[in-house]
Amino acid sequence: MTLSPFLHPFAPPAKDEADFVKIVRGEGAVVWDDADNRYVDAMGSLWYCNVGHGRAELAGAAASQMRQLAAYQTFEPFTNAPAEALAQRIAGIAPMDGAKVFFTPGGGSDAIDTAAKLARAYWHAEGQDGKQIIISRAHAYHGMNAYGTTLGLTETLRRFGTGSLADLTSAPARAAREGVRVVPMQAFLFEVLRPILTSTPECAAIYAPGGKLLAEGDTIRLPDLGDLLERLGAEGPGFLYTGDVAHAVSDWVLERGGMLSREDLNSYEPIEREPARVTYHGREVLTNPPPSSGGILIADDGGGFVSTSRPW
Repeated sequence: MTLSPFLHPFAPPAKDEADFVKIVRGEGAVVWDDADNRYVDAMGSLWYCNVGHGRAELAGAAASQMRQLAAYQTFEPFTNAPAEALAQRIAGIAPMDGAKVFFTPGGGSDAIDTAAKLARAYWHAEGQDGKQIIISRAHAYHGMNAYGTTLGLTETLRRFGTGSLADLTSAPARAAREGVRVVPMQAFLFEVLRPILTSTPECAAIYAPGGKLLAEGDTIRLPDLGDLLERLGAEGPGFLYTGDVAHAVSDWVLERGGMLSREDLNSYEPIEREPARVTYHGREVLTNPPPSSGGILIADDGGGFVSTSRPW
């Protein structure tokens, strides 16, 4: 076994270096490993390479700028022309007038820290200097639309599907009640997420029954989820957004300091976006437009895409 000094995110520190997939080159939305296996990079690496790999024009632009001025900090009183030009361009496409642009190194923590400072600056400008306390959540992460997926799926099925919602939910409902075997990757994630999965009695009862975290080969059962899926198939998604389950979910979140109101759930609706388009082997392929990044990368691998309307 060979251990690398490089610690990989989400990887066991003792993982053999030979077990990693070594990516050696990329072109468009495709990357290759050192065994010449080809992968579609549908995530844009980790969401930061949405323009694709191997873009010679970007490499040329970067090289030209680096020969003149590689980089320089913009703390007061300094500025530079590329930063000013980029801020002007972003402000010009922002959906509000008089937009201001603040650049961070790219991490979410920097963005959150800056947002907190801006909030305090706003209340100072409003003459309310006492509003300085930042309320945060324990075990929090960035937002996602998991709760909205059910309504989007139902609308998609209604418009394009040939089966019923009950057809889709019956097998998952049965599996949730009877249980499924925990596979190695799930067991690893359970261990990584142990503090979250055991943070409430409800979570601990599922993922650590009897105080022991589920491991590879154990059976995980979600009977309440099975009941919900069966009801979803029989009644449709309304009860999740305007009915008793919506009220229970909102009340549970609000009681614990969250901000998911009944009005939020009641007003939720799917947004139809015009797809990105790409021609591939004589056929027109429609794929997910922004804010999704995977669809754009797939289109780029097919030879370029035609975006539609606004890019958000």
